[in-house]
Amino acid sequence: MTDQTPVHRPRSDYLLSVCLGANRQPLAALEKLREAETGLRGMLEYYEFVLTVRESEATRLDRRDPAIASIPNLRILVVPDSCTRYRERSIAASEALGEVVVLTTPEELPVLDLATLSRTAIERQAIMIATRKKRGISLFPVYSVFRLMSRYAVRRRYLSTMALPREMLNRILRSQNHELDLRFPRKKTPFTYSELQMTTKAVPKSSSWSDRIQIGIELIRSSVPRYLRAFSYICLFFAFGAIMYALYAVLTFVLMTPQEGWFSTSIILSGVLLFVASGFSLFSIALAELLEQTDQHGRDEMLDEWSNLSLFSKSESLNVVSHSN
Repeated sequence: MTDQTPVHRPRSDYLLSVCLGANRQPLAALEKLREAETGLRGMLEYYEFVLTVRESEATRLDRRDPAIASIPNLRILVVPDSCTRYRERSIAASEALGEVVVLTTPEELPVLDLATLSRTAIERQAIMIATRKKRGISLFPVYSVFRLMSRYAVRRRYLSTMALPREMLNRILRSQNHELDLRFPRKKTPFTYSELQMTTKAVPKSSSWSDRIQIGIELIRSSVPRYLRAFSYICLFFAFGAIMYALYAVLTFVLMTPQEGWFSTSIILSGVLLFVASGFSLFSIALAELLEQTDQHGRDEMLDEWSNLSLFSKSESLNVVSHSN
C-alpha cells in the first residue's frame, strides 16, 4: 500500500458574492479585487465580485481593459452619480447571486479572510460583522449620541464589512431602512449577529468625514418616527393634566367660592391645553406612521452592467455516477 496525501479541493457547496463600491477610484478597486481573487481561487470553487462604479467614472473605463478582463466572475454595476455610498451597497446586495453575500470596501478588502468569513456565516446561519482588534480612542464622539438616539447598535469597532446568508439578506432588503440594516445591527432584531475580529492590528479607515456625516443623517432620519411617538405620549400626558385641572376647577366651584372669573379662566385654559395637546399627539402618531410606510430614499438603480461572469467554466466533471457491467 502506498500512502496518498489527501488533495485539498476548493469548497463548492455555496456561491460567494463579494460586493463593494469603487469609492471614486475604480482602478485601485480593481487591483484589490484581483488580489482577493487570487486568494479565493484555491479556497472556493464558485464566487463572484460585484463592483459598483459611478456613471462619471464608468466613462473613463474600457470594458476591454486587461484590468477588467483579468478578473474572472466580475460584474460592474454602473450607478448614477447622485447615488450615496450606502445606496450603492444596497444595489450591489440586491443584484448579488450568492448564497452568502459579503459587503465590504476597497480599503478593508485586503485584510479580510473571505473564505473564513463566508464559511462562518453559512455554518452559524448568522450575519457576520468584521470588527477591529482594538477599540482605540474615538475621534468622533457623536457615535455615543447615535447609539442612544437610534434603534441601531452603533459601535466604532464595527468595520464596514458584513457577511449575510441569502435568506437573511432577502428579509433585510424588504425592510424599510435596509441601507442602515446593511451597515449596523438593530438593537432588537430577529436575526443572529456574530462578530469576527480581524487579526490585523491596524485596519485602514474606509469612511471619510462626509461618509460619517451621511450615516449620522441616516440614523437620525430613521429615528424620527420613534421620537414622534415619544412626543405624542408627552402630549397625551399634558392632555390628561388638562382634564384633571378642569375637574379640579369644577369641584372648587361647587364646594368653595372661588374668586370671580377664576372658574371661567381655568376652564378656558384647560380646554385650550386639552385641544392643543391632543391635536399634537394625534398629529405626531399619524406622521410617525406615515414616515414608517413611506420610503424616503430616491430609487437610484443601476444604469448598466458589465459582466465577465462564467461561474461554471472550470467545471469539467458532473455529479453523475456511471455503472458499467
